[in-house]
Amino acid sequence: MEQRILAVTGASGTVGAHLVTEAAQSQRWDQIVGLYRRESSRDQTHRVLDPAVAQQVTWRQVDLLDPTAVEEALVGVTHLVHAAARVGFAPQEYAAMLRENPRTAELVFNQARHQTMRAAVHISSIAVLADKPDRSMYGHSKAAAEQEAFRNFAEGLPLAVIRPGVILTPALWEEGSSQLVRTAARGLPVSSPGATGWVDARDVAASALQVLEELDQHGLDAPAAGQSWVCVGANRPFHDVFTDIAEAFGNRPPRRSASPWLLAAAWRLEAVAARLTGRLPRITRDSVKASISVHSYNGVPLAAYLPGGSYRSWEETVKGLRRSVV
Repeated sequence: MEQRILAVTGASGTVGAHLVTEAAQSQRWDQIVGLYRRESSRDQTHRVLDPAVAQQVTWRQVDLLDPTAVEEALVGVTHLVHAAARVGFAPQEYAAMLRENPRTAELVFNQARHQTMRAAVHISSIAVLADKPDRSMYGHSKAAAEQEAFRNFAEGLPLAVIRPGVILTPALWEEGSSQLVRTAARGLPVSSPGATGWVDARDVAASALQVLEELDQHGLDAPAAGQSWVCVGANRPFHDVFTDIAEAFGNRPPRRSASPWLLAAAWRLEAVAARLTGRLPRITRDSVKASISVHSYNGVPLAAYLPGGSYRSWEETVKGLRRSVV
């Protein structure tokens, strides 16, 4: 029987770490390959992984923008989850994000198809669902990456796309939504007035791997093949989310929501400060737009691929943010 070898790009990030954890605990894989870019990120993730999981991962450092490096890193791999992405909301990050996210998807999925991998899953984002005039630059970059994924599906690669909401995970990383949790856990005096979809990182990992199994079993005839799935376990206002997180960590929750005009003024002032100091702004037009918009998402169809047919409860997700290991 052919060996089952899973590769996870972005394995040193929040989603990637949960993917390798879920895969290791399932005992369904002969080998788990974690692809990463920076040594510091890999070392940080290795420290927070359960030791029993960490010893099952074969780590490979790779520049996903280098075609030769991607080819070498994926030799022998039979299944792939592409979770790596550049995330940014500052104007200084836009050019690199718009260039790198589609390019890495192109190289990774081209190679998966050339190697006739048995199944692949692309981790995208609900950011792609916004109307084009309102879409963030991150959303544009992920939409372009999805095009590369679906092109390879059209050319014969069994593939599906998962679009998570804001991913909630313990504050164990310096970047991404882990940073959001760290900030909310300290307690904020004010919150933003918007609402969006949220999901537990463990549910993202579990659903991605189960979709991968269906693709493996049925190939291009699988019900999941060529599909895109919203992965959202709860639709909640930012104020409620920040309140629940702060209280879970024993800190004072936000007392009120900031008005849109105040947030608009804040990102403009932050842009000036960032320009004068040379640092990246902590608040940007894109991040403010996301925080004041009210959106609701239907993640129910994907629930069929989760244990028990449902997402974790909101209470379990918030409680899980206090975990010290993945």
